[in-house]
Amino acid sequence: QLAEASHHFANLIVYTSCEAFGQQAEYIRDGLDFDLWKKNILSLRNNGNVKTINIMMTINNLCLFSMTDLLNLILEWKAEYGRYSFTFSMNIVRWPTFHSALVLPSDLKKKVTQQLIEWSFEKFDKKLISHFENEHIQRLIHYLENATESTAGAPSREYLEKDLKRFILQYDHRREKNYKEVFGDDLVKWIDSIQIDP
Repeated sequence: QLAEASHHFANLIVYTSCEAFGQQAEYIRDGLDFDLWKKNILSLRNNGNVKTINIMMTINNLCLFSMTDLLNLILEWKAEYGRYSFTFSMNIVRWPTFHSALVLPSDLKKKVTQQLIEWSFEKFDKKLISHFENEHIQRLIHYLENATESTAGAPSREYLEKDLKRFILQYDHRREKNYKEVFGDDLVKWIDSIQIDP
């Protein structure tokens, strides 16, 4: 219906939200069917009259472990349909503070930061990535490397990681999910190691 209706508009820009890839994206955004999301986006691109499809990425501590896979997919779409047929933006989560990337322990934060840095060097192509998009990538790298708290006066990282684990356990229980089946060993081991009151 959207593809059909889009032909009645000029310069239509469509916004959609996703910040991770595959099962991890589905875990983060409850109710998302990642394959259907991809199918619908390409159907709209191929059958609609859409100037740009903008993927809005909400950067949280869980999405960082598959974010570059999503960026690779967006680059594939850009290469096929044109630089501005797809765009992406990165909005850094600062609240609730336990969702912030800064809650990650230093070794995991360093790992995902290095992965993003390497991606930015290997994949950067001025023909595909706009100045606006590159600014968002570099801003995120700078944030991960230099920021120490997500909001002014935020509780300690140790306090926030306990909140994160409580949230994940309740989320899994209420939504019938299991983080251990979705994320890699490094992240699972860290979450398992967080001690919370019974």
